[in-house]
Amino acid sequence: PTKLDASGVASFTVTYFASHKDNVTPDKNDKPSKVITVKSTTLKEIVSLHKMLKRGDYEVGIIAGANRYETAVNVAKKHKEKIAAKNATAANNIVLVNGESLVDGLAAAPLAAKLTLDGAAGTSVLLSKTDSLPKETKEYLENLVSDIAVSARKHVTINLVGGESVLSESLVDELKEMGFKVERFGGDNREETSLEVARE
Repeated sequence: PTKLDASGVASFTVTYFASHKDNVTPDKNDKPSKVITVKSTTLKEIVSLHKMLKRGDYEVGIIAGANRYETAVNVAKKHKEKIAAKNATAANNIVLVNGESLVDGLAAAPLAAKLTLDGAAGTSVLLSKTDSLPKETKEYLENLVSDIAVSARKHVTINLVGGESVLSESLVDELKEMGFKVERFGGDNREETSLEVARE
């Protein structure tokens, strides 16, 4: 595609051949097994996509873990491995939701985007069990602050999204014993919790 047509659209087609496997050129008599037309009203975007497909230099990344807790930790690691000791007096935040209460996780996303971690905008959403941290989350948190003295960990706030029925006071005690400051955004139900996040 080099320009938008009269209707303001640019397009190109991608043709698949059944015999085109492992970069083998299809036989001239082979009929396409599938033809996809890609259209866009933004020339720059469609040109970029066309070049990427033509060059074949794209990658699909997967971030996963053995369970939901480890997957959340692996996503967080892409964001931050450690908090620098020099930033122990800065506003550092982690958002924590119950791994079985994913609606609270949806409500937590805008809060995580607004908060800061290690001097940069945006922070991670980690998953917990109701009464205690799962092993994967606890190990990540301990590693995240391993360069920070326990007395300075009060500058790292764990923001709980959910009421006491999904994130209990025993969990709060565990986090405080690790040296973290804890704040809660939660109500009696998911609607109240989402309103608490929205107000913040």
